[in-house]
Amino acid sequence: MKCGRPLQWAVCLLHANELPLRHLLQTLDGVTSDPRAVSGPIAIAIKTCEEIAIVPFGVIEGTSLPEMGEFHIRDLSDDQRYLKEMFQAVSDGIVQMT
Repeated sequence: MKCGRPLQWAVCLLHANELPLRHLLQTLDGVTSDPRAVSGPIAIAIKTCEEIAIVPFGVIEGTSLPEMGEFHIRDLSDDQRYLKEMFQAVSDGIVQMT
């Protein structure tokens, strides 16, 4: 199909952000047959992680995350926001109870 002018292809950057994490989890925990169902031990443990008590842990230093405005944080998926909060907790040594 020709339209007589240049076209742009905008790839959804949210998928580019989530897919590496999904592939890491599949590598560590095994492939699932359904996108909404989990079967590996890590994925099953994650389902109930909010019910487990927080234990003392050591800080793991690393590169800090760039500052994000509230507008950008609202655009994150629940999984992305949770990952950001957990990264911040491990690097700061402080768990924010939300």
